[in-house]
Amino acid sequence: MRKLFTIVAMAVMALAVNAKDYTGTFAISIMGSDPIEVESSVSVNPVETTDDTLPYDIILNNFSVPVSPTSSLTFEKITLSNVLADDTGGMGGYKFFQEGTYTAQITGSPIPDLTSLYITIVDGSCVNDDNLYLQISMSVFNTIDVNATFGEEPKFPKYYTDNLNIDLTTTDGTQSFPAQKSTIVVTEQEDGNYTLSLTDFTLAGALKVGTIEIKDLAATETDGIKNFSFNAPVTIQPGSTGEAGDWMLAGQSVPVEMTAKMTDDKLYAVIDIDMVIMQVHVVFGSDITSGIDNVTVTPNASGVDEIYDLSGRKLNEMQKGINIVRKADGTTVKVLKK
Repeated sequence: MRKLFTIVAMAVMALAVNAKDYTGTFAISIMGSDPIEVESSVSVNPVETTDDTLPYDIILNNFSVPVSPTSSLTFEKITLSNVLADDTGGMGGYKFFQEGTYTAQITGSPIPDLTSLYITIVDGSCVNDDNLYLQISMSVFNTIDVNATFGEEPKFPKYYTDNLNIDLTTTDGTQSFPAQKSTIVVTEQEDGNYTLSLTDFTLAGALKVGTIEIKDLAATETDGIKNFSFNAPVTIQPGSTGEAGDWMLAGQSVPVEMTAKMTDDKLYAVIDIDMVIMQVHVVFGSDITSGIDNVTVTPNASGVDEIYDLSGRKLNEMQKGINIVRKADGTTVKVLKK
């Protein structure tokens, strides 16, 4: 009996440790109006369960709804019970609340007879030990629409997996290797710049180079495409498997030149790595254009004055992909060379 009591007590203590109060700001919009920021706190309490689900009780403490510039309605507690969450197994330890509508119970309501509300948790709401990001919507008396956001939305890495084509140049010439599936991770930094990581880079499936991590990349955006450019030494990081010594360039600084283009669902990167005794040319993915893949204009060669690529570099002849052709009369056209 004493052992059982000890186990139960430990379980209760564990839940108490995991329960957390988050203090911050709710941005509250009434009937689509501009959000008003209101200081508040939210309690997130794990619910004991015997299965693999992750239910939480979410309690809005002293939730205040502005109704005029000088007055507001303050609810002592609004409780959403058994809100299920998904564990991503990573991504900063965040648990993501499942989108859905819950019957929330109200304690200390400023409105007579209003003891419950239907509240919808919006997809993307999540929590970890340090941060709560919560988006909710509700309709009071089915007439007053309220949308509220608590905390700052986390910035999660984006994982791009595509073909990696490699050309290796030594004193003996250039050798091309078959395309291999690889992953590049792009993370937006707090300052708005980006970090790009070519993870576990391996040559020919045998020579383990390491992870090439390029930080503080500023992006310029054109037609929905983010463009990156980089040319500086990079310290190669160990890969994610084995020992650091298994990766032949781990800890070494090597010159790296890169240009890249990125959208929400696609990444194209060209990376040149100078390893002194060999030069490695890497192409990840396929080129991204501004929605003009079907251009089939063929210019009159005698009327062509200058040819440029999409980054503005002058070319001696048209390359595969989209070319900017400036004619002798001053007009320009975009030409697709297949």
